[in-house]
Amino acid sequence: MLDLNTLFILTMIPASAMLLISMVVGAFEP
Repeated sequence: MLDLNTLFILTMIPASAMLLISMVVGAFEP
C-alpha cells in the first residue's frame, strides 16, 4: 500500500506538468 508522501508526489507531478504546459500554451496563444 502506498503511503501519503508517494501518493502526493504521484498526483503532484502530472498536475504541475499540466500547469506548466498550460502556461506555455497561454504564453504562445494570447
